[in-house]
Amino acid sequence: MNETIKHQLNHCTRRQFSDQPISSEIINTLAEVAFRTATHMHMQAWSIIRVTDAKIRQRLADIARQPHLKYAPELWIFIVDCRRNLKIAQAQGYTGQAGNTLDRFMQGYIDACLAAQNVLNAVESLDMGGVYFGSIAHDYQGTCEALAMPELTFPVVGLGFGYPTDDVLLKPRLPRQFRFFENTYADTIDKVSDLAEFDAELTCYYDVYEPGRSDAAFSKKVFKH
Repeated sequence: MNETIKHQLNHCTRRQFSDQPISSEIINTLAEVAFRTATHMHMQAWSIIRVTDAKIRQRLADIARQPHLKYAPELWIFIVDCRRNLKIAQAQGYTGQAGNTLDRFMQGYIDACLAAQNVLNAVESLDMGGVYFGSIAHDYQGTCEALAMPELTFPVVGLGFGYPTDDVLLKPRLPRQFRFFENTYADTIDKVSDLAEFDAELTCYYDVYEPGRSDAAFSKKVFKH
C-alpha cells in the first residue's frame, strides 16, 4: 500500500494545532494543488478566501458555533464563484445571464468540494491535519457579509489546518454493504436492528470523548442533526 492511500485510510478530523508556522512555500503549494483539481468544463467557477483577520475569524466562529475555528493556523473558505466568468463575458459585450443558473452554480459547488478534499489530502500527506467547517452554513447571509462576498458567489465549506497536537481515534464508518451498490440502488436497511453492531461500535467511540452522549448511536444521530 502506498503512502497516499495510507494517509487517506487514516484520515481523522484534527481540531487542535501547535503554534508551528506553515511556510509560505507550503501555502503556495497547497494553493496550486487546489487549482489543479479537476473542474467541470474547465470553467473553474470557484475560489478560495484565505482568512487571516482575527475579527472575521471570530465572526465565522460565532456563525459556525465552533470556537476552535478562529485558532486554526490556516483557514480557507472555498466558495462558488460564478461572478468572475460572467464579468469576463460581460467585458466582451455579453448581456445574458449564463452565470446565474442552477447548473452553473452546481458546477462551481461540486468543483469547490473537490478542491477542498484535494487540499486536505495534500495537507495530511505533509503530516499536518485539518478540520472542515461545513457549519458556516448555519448563517449563509452572515458568512457572505463577513467575507464581503458579492452577487453570484456562495460559501461552500471552510477548511482549517495546521500541525496537530491532539490524539484522535479513527471514527467508525457505516459498513460497506449499506453504501456500496452495483448497477442499481439497493435499500439495505430494513429495520433499526440492522444497525445494532454499528451503533454499538460508534457508541464506544463517543464514550472515549463524550461519555453518555444521547445521540452516540448512529440510528439516533440521523434525526437529531
